[in-house]
Amino acid sequence: MIFSRYLEGSGNMIHTIQLYVALNNKNIDYITKKFNKNIKFVTDDIDNMFMACKSTITKKYNIWSLYIVIDIIKVLGTPKFHELDYPRVQNYIEGYMNQYGLNFSDATLIRVDYRLDVCIPNKKEREILFKIYKKAIEKYGFKKKYSCFKTTVYFNTRSTQTTAYDKEQERISNGKNICSYEKNVIRFEFRIQNRHLNNKKHKQGVDKKLINYFNNKSYLEYMHKNFEAILYKGDYYKIYRAETIINRSNLSIKYKKMMREFLSDVSIHGITYVKNKLNQDGKLVYSKYQFNNIIKLLSKLNINPILIPKNIEAPSVIINPFTENIFTNVA
Repeated sequence: MIFSRYLEGSGNMIHTIQLYVALNNKNIDYITKKFNKNIKFVTDDIDNMFMACKSTITKKYNIWSLYIVIDIIKVLGTPKFHELDYPRVQNYIEGYMNQYGLNFSDATLIRVDYRLDVCIPNKKEREILFKIYKKAIEKYGFKKKYSCFKTTVYFNTRSTQTTAYDKEQERISNGKNICSYEKNVIRFEFRIQNRHLNNKKHKQGVDKKLINYFNNKSYLEYMHKNFEAILYKGDYYKIYRAETIINRSNLSIKYKKMMREFLSDVSIHGITYVKNKLNQDGKLVYSKYQFNNIIKLLSKLNINPILIPKNIEAPSVIINPFTENIFTNVA
């Protein structure tokens, strides 16, 4: 038995952005006179006219700042969109900023949240997948894993966050209504924060403007690079199914044995343990080359190195929801 699932519409890309605008006293005077209100209360009036936006105005060291969080799904009224919809997004934000007497060009991008939403109707499959994700490597580069929540696994750095979570459960936990496109969904989310955007600007000359990130090329590059490095390619198998595929391959007897032992160790202890496992002489059981080579060979056989736990009731194979759907994402 293989559980079924489907992509929540082609055109997954961005779900939320945040913009920043530095305000001067002239801007503040214009806003307060237009609405005849204290600046602290103006944002609510404007946000009520543009339900996709939530803004705050702060003053620190005598400097005024406007921060705007924008839900792109609400802007377009659908979770299904792609880069050709950019003009509609720009027009909406332009109309919003005009309320403040500002132009869209005044805004600086300080956060981008990319997403891939995969609808998995079977709740048990979603639960099994998170058991699998919790066995992912504890640290990759500067990314450190946090898996204290039952249906969320995320990897943090100071400039990005890579997350897989049950969107429906997240809405329930926060006491919020569940939208139709959030039901039974696992969301793979990559958050780009201001530190990373600054780095891209200074090192690669990429301006902090939405248009530079609202495209399929950037989306796919970020998603592939960050998710495949920690969740790996290949479908999920129980040990006996994985062994059957390996035994039928053209690999040498030596590598077949090594891969079976590798998978067994990962299944029991997780990726990090296997990567750091030492023999009696205090040397790595799997050298860096061997570890990476086994991962590559498993990928060629479409076997994910993290197996379905054998001691739970589950099918013998679960299709990898990320790799199955990321290629079909671009409309």
